[in-house]
Amino acid sequence: MKKICLFIDSMNGGGAEKVFANLANFLSKNGFIVLLILQKKEGVYLSKINRDIYIYELKTKNLLFQSYKIAKICKQETIDLLISNIRFNNIIALISKIKYRLPVIIRESATLYNLTYDKSIFDFKSRVFLRLMKIFYPLADYIIANSKDTKEDLIKEIPSIENKIVVIHNPLINEDIFILGNEKIENKIFEKLSKPIIISAGRLHKIKNYAMLFNSFKIVSDKIPTSNLVILGIGSEYNHLIKLRNELKLSERIHFLGFVDNPFKYFKNSDLFIITSLSEGFGNVIVEALAMGLPVISTDCPGGPRDIIGKNEYGTLVHSKDISVLANAIIEKLNEKKDSMISVNRAKDFSINEIGIQYINVINK
Repeated sequence: MKKICLFIDSMNGGGAEKVFANLANFLSKNGFIVLLILQKKEGVYLSKINRDIYIYELKTKNLLFQSYKIAKICKQETIDLLISNIRFNNIIALISKIKYRLPVIIRESATLYNLTYDKSIFDFKSRVFLRLMKIFYPLADYIIANSKDTKEDLIKEIPSIENKIVVIHNPLINEDIFILGNEKIENKIFEKLSKPIIISAGRLHKIKNYAMLFNSFKIVSDKIPTSNLVILGIGSEYNHLIKLRNELKLSERIHFLGFVDNPFKYFKNSDLFIITSLSEGFGNVIVEALAMGLPVISTDCPGGPRDIIGKNEYGTLVHSKDISVLANAIIEKLNEKKDSMISVNRAKDFSINEIGIQYINVINK
């Protein structure tokens, strides 16, 4: 019976944390002894971790000391394989590999957009990080990329790792999601909205490109006066987006509901899901919206949206800077006859069981 250790910062509510929580539970249920090493033992997904998974907490931010502690834990627990997630952790895990020689699989959960493409944030720190990746990533036994774009970015920057990279999408969907989708909504703002309801979800950050969505929705609301736009999420751009909403005279049509524990019931009761990101790690929320039977529109940005939607088979991809094209796509989607089972069946391709088996295939190589 293989003993596997998973390493990540915490169990906070991000996409990478959700993936590792799902993966840890799946492996634990399928014949592996699983340990979890966290920099901090905290986060909303902690309560979802199976009780038979032992959790270690590092309690230090020092890179070298973390790698020393991980190597010590792996040796003490006679670990057969270490799997890490998120770039900084990957580098720590690979330093640990030097100290305690065991197989290491690293998972790359995003394209290199913020390190290579977005010149506004490509600073000294980014250059150092990229250099560290080029030094340490070739030491990995396998590298799991969560999308084809991520794989291509890695190969472009570090050609020597091409034969080590496997694309495995995120494990996201289980039966619990469909139960959550059927829960009753008890939100007075949402309950009073007229149809159609367009919904988007994600942190309120510049990279999510909400300004494009708001300006497109202005065109849509002029043509469909009963339409409403709902935003789920919190973030640093909130005040800016409130100001933009007011400038567009859409304060009665664009609604911020903040962070919600269960977005699925809101998806289930909406008519269209939209994401307008400049870059996505994968686009978990696209899969989750599909699972609720929603038609989807996404910008054709670096990351996972193209992997999920395909060549418009499971939604519509639009350019990330064309406001009028997005507005027309919204109107067209709202007028289309909806076949929700196409969306639901596509989401099931990203089930925890389906994706988990792909992880096991790499683990057993």
